[in-house]
Amino acid sequence: MIAINSREKTNTDMFEKLTDEEARTQIRELAVKAQEGDINAVVEIRRLLRQNPNIYQTIGDLANHSHRAWVDVIAEKDVELREMLIHRVGDLKRQLRVESTDTAITRLAIDQVVGTWLQLYYAEMRDAIDSPPSLKVAEFRLKQLESAHRRHLKGIAALATLERFLPQASGDASGVIGEESNHNRLVSSVEMSGTDSVPGMASQSRQRDRAAISISPLLR
Repeated sequence: MIAINSREKTNTDMFEKLTDEEARTQIRELAVKAQEGDINAVVEIRRLLRQNPNIYQTIGDLANHSHRAWVDVIAEKDVELREMLIHRVGDLKRQLRVESTDTAITRLAIDQVVGTWLQLYYAEMRDAIDSPPSLKVAEFRLKQLESAHRRHLKGIAALATLERFLPQASGDASGVIGEESNHNRLVSSVEMSGTDSVPGMASQSRQRDRAAISISPLLR
């Protein structure tokens, strides 16, 4: 029994030492087995993801996939433009996150603003370069452009509303790479004792409630 436990401990230790790249390779191999109906492969994939959360946080980022898809649409086969846009989108996200309070909802709002930014200027660029072949197509494109413009402004307004009610950003870009902000750590530290135990937290909580109420019409 001792020998078995020792082997199990060794296997666990080896599993925990896997890098993200090694775990990703194993997940690809296990996914093939899972597609063939191997339930154990699915269990192993989930274990690997729990041990290496960076994998699903990166690959499972739908906003990032959407942004890359729009970049590919805009750049088409122009590799130089595509790389420029990829870096520009990354810079825009970082700038907005540095200027914003690092919370989950502000990250969602920033992703929305960046996505509509790509869609809006793609529509404008297409109209400038490619003349519509008919009046019907021109009307359709105009509706697309107006819709993109409205959604972009709503996204900006939603982010601005959040910033008015949430605590001010510290000016540190650490939130960009997923580190927990001071505000989140403070909230976590008082979850068990209640917000009234920390000066200012009760009023900040009420501010967040008002922000949620104010922002809801903008997201419809």
